[in-house]
Amino acid sequence: VVLINWDDAEAYARWAGCRLPNEAEWEKAARGPEGSIYPWGERWDENNCRHRNNRGADSVAPVYAYPEGVSGYGTWNQSGNVMEWCSIWHEEPDSATTATGEETLRQERGGCWRYPDKFAFRCSQRSFVVSKAVNDFRGFRLVLPVEAGE
Repeated sequence: VVLINWDDAEAYARWAGCRLPNEAEWEKAARGPEGSIYPWGERWDENNCRHRNNRGADSVAPVYAYPEGVSGYGTWNQSGNVMEWCSIWHEEPDSATTATGEETLRQERGGCWRYPDKFAFRCSQRSFVVSKAVNDFRGFRLVLPVEAGE
């Protein structure tokens, strides 16, 4: 899903009985059990994710287009394709708080198909954007809460 702002992504998550991931959850899922720099490992490989230098990369790729880019936890497209909203807001880029109220700067993770630079695709990459931003390179993923033992 693209062309969705933070408020609508959050509303959809609540409607679906889920939530947006916080920064730590997002990064843990991307890095996998080994704590890798990229979801697939330690070295940049331009064939493992959608980015501007891919042939024909003028839009979002199908979810399963880059199987070599899957993280050690089995998550797809956490580097490249679209930036993903997280449930963190920032009054200033050096502070982080769980999202509440009408704050304007939201955190996004993951790089996107428009970026050419390999550094934008590291699991640690983050950026901040106004919550009302809508475009074709920003989307979201959901976290399904489970109880211990499930």
